[in-house]
Amino acid sequence: MAERRGTQTIERTFRIIREVAARSHFGARLTDVALRCGLDKSTTQRVLAALVRERVLEQRASDRRYLPGPLLFEFGLTVPIYRVLQDAARVPMERAARRCRGASFVYLRSDAEAVCLARVDHVAVKGAWAQPGTRRWLASLAAGLAIVVELPAAEADVLINDYLGMLEQAGDPMTAERSVVVQQSRRLGFGINNGKVAHGLASVAVAIHDPSGAPFASLSTVSDVGPYTNADLQDVLVALRADALAIEHALARRMENDRGSPDGLAPVSME
Repeated sequence: MAERRGTQTIERTFRIIREVAARSHFGARLTDVALRCGLDKSTTQRVLAALVRERVLEQRASDRRYLPGPLLFEFGLTVPIYRVLQDAARVPMERAARRCRGASFVYLRSDAEAVCLARVDHVAVKGAWAQPGTRRWLASLAAGLAIVVELPAAEADVLINDYLGMLEQAGDPMTAERSVVVQQSRRLGFGINNGKVAHGLASVAVAIHDPSGAPFASLSTVSDVGPYTNADLQDVLVALRADALAIEHALARRMENDRGSPDGLAPVSME
């Protein structure tokens, strides 16, 4: 029983951390964190205070809202494949953003969510508001769907059904349109939102695979030149897949070179 109570404490703490991280741009209020985590305010406040002491979270003096702390960033720096991905994606992202005359993104899968790792703007795209650290439902955007469509069918079904169920429960007026985006992406085998939800914006995304072949991230573009014609979409897709493949090759080379090396990660060469 003691072991289970200890596990529950850890799970509760991570629920709170996730809740604060999901609201990193505006900060999270104590009341909202407690409500969304299903905890009473006194318990939530004690956990938050401990996390602030450990630098996992910060509390903004001006409005007392909670934000991710420096220790989270420091921990993230120790994940080798994510550090490599940031380096390897830089040039392909610049190329993709320039080609689509918009913005490019790399998203990571985080369970049922997608987390923006990096963004590159060639021109400003009104309506493309995601920044590094932004978290979204995996099935809610083309960048996440690029990963979902390559997962085993049963796993993809759970992610999609949970997302659509959440939309229906919330009474989202765009549920039908969002469902069309999901089904179209699944049918085509890549992430696509061709102006179905955000009118005038077109987003295309392809999966990025880790060295074992599993889809763990995605490369996407967003532009306001859409919707794409079928011919334009095919051109975008071919180029984007080539960029994703370049990232995968750089990842594989770097991870292979670093096996057994005690001296850390060497710079990535995209040449």
